[in-house]
Amino acid sequence: MQMYQNTSFTALCKHYIAPSVVSAVFFSVYAIIDGIIVGSYLGSESLAAMGLVMPFMFISFALADMIAIGSSVQISLRLGRGKAQKACEIFSACVLAIVLISYCLGLALYIGMEFLLDFMSVSESIKDLCVEYLEVIAIFMPIISLSYALDNYLRICQKGVYVMWVGVFVVLCNVALVCLFVIVLELEIFGVALAMCLGLSLGTILSLMPFFTQDLVLKFCYPKMKLKKFLTVLYNGSSEFMDTASGSLFAIFANATLLKLSGALGVAVYAAILYIDGLVVSVIMAANGSLQPLLSYFFAKRDRVQIKHILRILITINVAFSLFVLAILGIFRADFAGFFAKQNNAEFIAFMSLALLLYSFGYIAMWFNALTNGVLTAFDKPTLSMLISLSTNLIAPLAFLMILPRFWGVEGVFIVHFFAEICVLIVSVILLKKALQL
Repeated sequence: MQMYQNTSFTALCKHYIAPSVVSAVFFSVYAIIDGIIVGSYLGSESLAAMGLVMPFMFISFALADMIAIGSSVQISLRLGRGKAQKACEIFSACVLAIVLISYCLGLALYIGMEFLLDFMSVSESIKDLCVEYLEVIAIFMPIISLSYALDNYLRICQKGVYVMWVGVFVVLCNVALVCLFVIVLELEIFGVALAMCLGLSLGTILSLMPFFTQDLVLKFCYPKMKLKKFLTVLYNGSSEFMDTASGSLFAIFANATLLKLSGALGVAVYAAILYIDGLVVSVIMAANGSLQPLLSYFFAKRDRVQIKHILRILITINVAFSLFVLAILGIFRADFAGFFAKQNNAEFIAFMSLALLLYSFGYIAMWFNALTNGVLTAFDKPTLSMLISLSTNLIAPLAFLMILPRFWGVEGVFIVHFFAEICVLIVSVILLKKALQL
């Protein structure tokens, strides 16, 4: 079966890039609204509590995403070679694996979170908020983890537009539920967690429906995959897992440093910045990831012309978006800070305005590192992709985190992003050149 016949700029934007980006924007805007409501109505302690919990939560979601992305590469490669039944077997086995692993992770978080918070020397008031938030997440973990994975499989089936509309609908439901639970019913941080879980659960149900009601290229069948092949799937998706997991691990260290240097205020500011960063990163990752199945498909066919054509489109989009973000954050940083402040807290706004400006410089190089990471994954080079992920999100930032705060204090924590991305940029250029030598 011939796939991806029309690769014009308009066709790629319409069927792949735009739906993925719109879906990512809606989810990220929901996260920002979530943070604004928490900061404005519940205060900096609740915002700090969510900032402390989210790195642990995202590591769990990253495991599900690792299986989905890794299997998507293997599925696309098999479809490119005409092995549709084998692709369906891998798909079915990996969906089952995501559910089982997520259940175990939810249980582990429920049992071990208090110990982790005690290790970070978190105050009792914030710890209680963290536990209350995480208890809800842990219960829903198996079903909400699927919502982070199924979009990868739907895009393989060329259902990118459907993914977009599911994302839009879920976000609107989430926003309505957060407003209802927090503002109207005053359920506080419990309501924030419940709203997110109910919304993502709805997204999972809607994402599963096409596989049962439509004749897609991927179909559920008896799950059949050897352990060796499953390890290959994990290996293929390991770079994306390390991308999220290492970033979350660094956030844990950054939060610990901020607790020492500036207390809960610094953690709250960092959490607010990560909400904004989540939007920027999601758009870049969605644009690059939307064409990953096509890159894998044409890589299997050794079609250099199509690969370079796709990369030129991605580079143009990434550069334009990154420059736009730098301009917006530089000009309106105080306005963004004001959205997250309770009762126009002047100290919070001043702190976040400076921190956001320092952090935003990292976007100068971040887009290229993300693009290289995605290309290496699509080309079935997970070791090199993992090297980029680890260097960008953990090794380089952690090294600078140990150095810069000694000279610049708390401001040094927020400029780490820039120095780390610039260092990794050199490695990315070298690896991308080698990868394109098909």
